[in-house]
Amino acid sequence: MARNKEEIRTTFQVEEVAREYDKTRGFEDEKTSLLHLSELMVIKDALRGIQGPVLELAVGTGRLYRNLCTLCSPYVAIDFSLPMLQETRSHLKDLNSTPTLLRGDAFSLPFRDGSFSAALSFRFIMMFSQEDRARIYRELKRVLRYQGMLIFDYRILRPKEKERTEHAFEKLTLSQLRDEIGKNGFTLKRISGNRFGTHHLFPKLLRQSRLLNQAISWLDVRVLNRFPFLLKRCRGGVAICQKR
Repeated sequence: MARNKEEIRTTFQVEEVAREYDKTRGFEDEKTSLLHLSELMVIKDALRGIQGPVLELAVGTGRLYRNLCTLCSPYVAIDFSLPMLQETRSHLKDLNSTPTLLRGDAFSLPFRDGSFSAALSFRFIMMFSQEDRARIYRELKRVLRYQGMLIFDYRILRPKEKERTEHAFEKLTLSQLRDEIGKNGFTLKRISGNRFGTHHLFPKLLRQSRLLNQAISWLDVRVLNRFPFLLKRCRGGVAICQKR
């Protein structure tokens, strides 16, 4: 996938890309998606006790809101892509409550300073160049309240990997991730790996089990994250940051 912001925007303006979004990312069946279940576990832990508005940047199909709607209110979801927002609406139409959905630009958010207590962004920030990421961090910092929380996913550049740009997302070492967050006005409070590869220990047929994937998620999030040497070797996870 292109890393230039205009090319990224163009990609997600295609209706087929929006329509196939969950399928191509492994979220089509949320009940058996290990990645979804583990991310959700981390997000719920991080947001527990948060009071005030929550912003989701690049809402996609609304998969996070579908599972956070009883925990977070009010909830504002923004996306630059009209086809993605249409997918969001279609996926949320049966819910009793819906977020405030807006079309907007991550590089110039249409909100006042200090509007939100927390911000979420998944499958988005690490798609961009370092320079563009700095601009996104700056806008997120602006719209967050003092000590507001930023939660997003990252990819780890593991010890034996040399190539950083062959993937659709930027890969950073944990040290580089910490430095980047610090330079952009946030404190990294916690990192939670969720790509340890433990699911490969089980036959593919068993991996279709919701209960098994919930158990693996629990193992990854609650147990394996306690070991720093394992964190350096997992493929990625979730960063929980606080505005300084």
